Amino acid sequence: MMVFSDGRDVTFVVQGSIDHTVYLNRCISSIRRYFPAAKVCISTSSAILPEHHDLDVDELVVIDDVGAVNVDDVRNIKYNVNRQISTTLAGLKKVTTKYAVKVRTDSYFFNNKLLVEYARLQNEWGNAVDGTPRMLCISEFTRNPRCLYEMPFHMSDFLYLSTTKNLLLMFEAPLMKDEETRWFFNREVPKNAPASSVLHLFSAEQHLWLGYLRAKGVSTQIAHAYDNQRRHVDSAELSFRNYALMLPAWKLGLAMSKKEHRLMYLKSYDSYSMREFRNILNGEAGSRSIFDIELWFLRLVSMHSLAKRKILSALRYKKRLMR
Repeated sequence: MMVFSDGRDVTFVVQGSIDHTVYLNRCISSIRRYFPAAKVCISTSSAILPEHHDLDVDELVVIDDVGAVNVDDVRNIKYNVNRQISTTLAGLKKVTTKYAVKVRTDSYFFNNKLLVEYARLQNEWGNAVDGTPRMLCISEFTRNPRCLYEMPFHMSDFLYLSTTKNLLLMFEAPLMKDEETRWFFNREVPKNAPASSVLHLFSAEQHLWLGYLRAKGVSTQIAHAYDNQRRHVDSAELSFRNYALMLPAWKLGLAMSKKEHRLMYLKSYDSYSMREFRNILNGEAGSRSIFDIELWFLRLVSMHSLAKRKILSALRYKKRLMR
């Protein structure tokens, strides 16, 4: 497979809100710097479109806003999955190159490793079972259902890279229906859900990956987001083995501008490690291992972060009492 590191025959579809000019310009300039031969397409919705006349892009696609969906009334959690599907699809329909990369407007690159690593992994593991190039994602928030979030088929949606045809298959998925966003409103919430107030049938990430599998002719029997039966975990990992590639964002030269996502690698200790995903590609289970150095590092960082937050919280509380 021939993927040029300078971005020839690749289009970056940059999707999302463009109201934060600093984030947006950082994203575009990083693509221009590290992938100078690539095309750049910004795809967004009219409800979040400020005045932009000097964007250094090859294509600017603006569609009507389909809005966010509320999936947790108590915690006020909203999903932009329908915005992501509609804007990304509109952008992909403008793509003429063989390959496409879907990234967020609040992301940026700090080297050109993305295409280099994709070509290397493709050469190492070969095409998907249907003979097409595999779908590359990042490990952050590609959840291992044996951990805190027991959610099979949860492939991270921060970045996708494959052929344009494959990405079109993924984003031609139907929008998340109202019934799906409020599935557990009148149903018993699964005991292994992270909160008793969750409403969605599937997470945004699961919705996209399950839709892609259906487009590939793969049927699944999973009932809902937290249906963590062994056969569904095995089925999810088989789908990764057959169609996917994965690396941490930092290995692909990808970073995030938003503060809450800047250290996402260090916070994603419930996601698959590189060792676990390699085991999956080798036909083994993605089980946790006490010898996985990457996981021990993430656990130590997360424990340190938690301890630091508790200490700071205690100090703030003591300061209030002393007033």
